[in-house]
Formats: sequence, C-alpha cells, structure tokens
Amino acid sequence: MERSGGRRDFVLERAFQASFGPDQAIQFAGVLFTRVLLPLGMAGGLLVAVTLGAQLAITRGGFSAKRLRPTLGHFNPMNKLREIPRQNLATLIQSVVLLAAFGGIIYLVAKENVERFFSLPLAPLQKGLTLFHESLSDLLWKAAGVFLVFGAVDLFRQYRRYRKDMRMSKQDIREEIKESEGNPHTKARIRRLQRDMRRRRMMQEIATATAVVVNPTHYAVAIRYVQDSMAAPLVVAKGKNYLALRIRQRAIEHQVPLVENPPLAQALYKSVDLGQEIPPNLYRAVAEVLAYIHRMLHGQAR
Repeated sequence: MERSGGRRDFVLERAFQASFGPDQAIQFAGVLFTRVLLPLGMAGGLLVAVTLGAQLAITRGGFSAKRLRPTLGHFNPMNKLREIPRQNLATLIQSVVLLAAFGGIIYLVAKENVERFFSLPLAPLQKGLTLFHESLSDLLWKAAGVFLVFGAVDLFRQYRRYRKDMRMSKQDIREEIKESEGNPHTKARIRRLQRDMRRRRMMQEIATATAVVVNPTHYAVAIRYVQDSMAAPLVVAKGKNYLALRIRQRAIEHQVPLVENPPLAQALYKSVDLGQEIPPNLYRAVAEVLAYIHRMLHGQAR
C-alpha cells in the first residue's frame, strides 16, 4: 500500500520539489506516459474499434472506398438546414435525458461521500487522494454504464433510420424495373408491332392454303397440304371473330376453298399453333376435308 500510494502522488510530490533536472524530467515523462497517455491511447483505440464494429454491424459488413472520397455536397449548409427538422428534436431530447442521467449519477456519488468530502480539509494528503480516486472511479463506472445503455438505444435508432433510408419508394421501384426490364410502354409497342407483322405474314400465307375450315362466323383455320413434300397438313393461318372474317375474305379473294365444319374448325383453332402440323387425332377429319376438295376440284375440271 505504501508503494502504491507513492506512485499515486508521484506527480504531486514532484510539483513541490525545488530541483528539477534532466533525470527528474525523464522519470516524470515516463510516469506520465505509462500512467496517463498509454491508458488514454488504449481507451481511444478501444473506442475506435467499438465504433467501427458497430458501423459494420449496422451496414452488415458493407464497406465502400467511395465513401472516403470528399464530397462537396457534404459542405453545403442547405443540406444541414434540411436535416434540422429530422435530427434536431431527437438530438435535443437525447442530450437533455443524458445530462439529467449524468447529473443524477454525480448527485448519487456526492451523496454517498458528502461527509467524507467535508472532512477533506482536515484529512492527510494520502487520504484525500484516495477518496478522490475512489469517487472518480465510481463516477466513471456509473457514467460508462449510462453511456452504454444510451449507445445501445441510439444504435437501434440509427439502424432503423438506416433501413428506412435504404427502403425504395414506389417511384424508385418503377424506375429500377424500367432499367432492368425495359420501359413497359416500349415493350408493349414492340409486342404490338410483332403481332401485326405475324398477322400480315399470316394473311399472305392464305393465298397458298389448300383449304380454309370455318365455323360460319366464329372460327377460321387455313391449312396447306402438298402430298409430295409434306408428311401432314400444316396450319398456315387461324383466327377468331373479326380475324376469322378477314381470313374468309382473303380466301375468297384468292379462290381458296371454304369448308364449313364447326367441330373441326374449333378443334384446329384450339389445339394447333400457327405454323405447326395437325395432330394425329385430327388426321381423319382433315383427310375427309381434303378428299372433298379434291373431288370438288376434279368435278369442276370435268
């Protein structure tokens, strides 16, 4: 205890010495470094590490070197003024509560040691330094606890605000969809142009059709069959309602035979895509249509 007390009041004793040479200065600097500067440096490093760890925890390990570059917009006073309504009230409330809590800690520490403080003028120097050391340590430990609680609360608040700021608005989502998938209006226009081109091509194919199977008003399917080069009849055009009417008109213009067969017309329209061969289950029905056209054409020829 005697040795420890000598270390505690080393600086105070040196202040009252008349002679202060190079040896005492070196010793004095070493004591200041080991007992004051080194603990402060370690505490500062710990604080930096905790702050960096908290920041990485908030951003989930995100790190960008771009944030290290100076940005002129950060020095714009108007940006700070716009942030006042958002930050000033919460910061004011936090500061008031923190000052009140710190004042309460000082009051509790002073209340516990008020009698000892009043006796300090009559106490020896060693006893006064010991009381001061104990009171200061108690105050710092309690203040550290309060700061830790407030830091955790502020960390949670900052994390929520960060998540809210990173949340995209509906307009941002629409813009991102436009950038990633293209403008919906442009895509719709492209699909409309492609559909019109397919219809024009389909209308041109009707002139080469062998027959058009129709349901008097609702369906029309144009098929083509060349016995020497095709394994099965091919659907070259099909349509419903208004498009069916256009297919009928086009077939009449090019003298393509029209055959009314409602069940077959509906089956071909629903089961065969444009440009595909008819399925085997429709071979017989289509063969009867082709045979009827063949007999009709040969009969006209005679």
